[in-house]
Amino acid sequence: MRYLENIRELRKAKGLTQMDMSEKIGMAKNNYGKVENGHIELTVKRLYEIADILGVSVTTLLGEETGGNERVAELEKEIVQLQAEKAKVEQSLNTINRMFEIIAGAMKGKEAELEGSLKGNSGFLNLIQDIAEDVSNDEKLNSIKKPKI
Repeated sequence: MRYLENIRELRKAKGLTQMDMSEKIGMAKNNYGKVENGHIELTVKRLYEIADILGVSVTTLLGEETGGNERVAELEKEIVQLQAEKAKVEQSLNTINRMFEIIAGAMKGKEAELEGSLKGNSGFLNLIQDIAEDVSNDEKLNSIKKPKI
């Protein structure tokens, strides 16, 4: 694979050993050697780290491998997809956090009631039903767009 030869040549031209590279990217030396020998696939993140350490672009590392530009385009497309997925996950987490805040607000002031009802089971179900009713009638909670999963 041409890009692995490029990595090896650029590393040597910089006067770096495999040990130097493994330390710089936080990888065991044996594993880094396996990367250069093609036994371990590089992640996109590692490819960018290596390019940065060697002071070249990812395009330069990829060189002629399957028309380097095609591979770069594939990697860039993958990055865009991962960023879109990350945004969806963050949006879902924000929605969940807002829902928890609303539920916590509905429960505020009911701590004493809850504590008293736990001593004997009388009224506990009524308290839970009251909280559920408060939450289901809450305009803020109902206005939140539920994420599509």
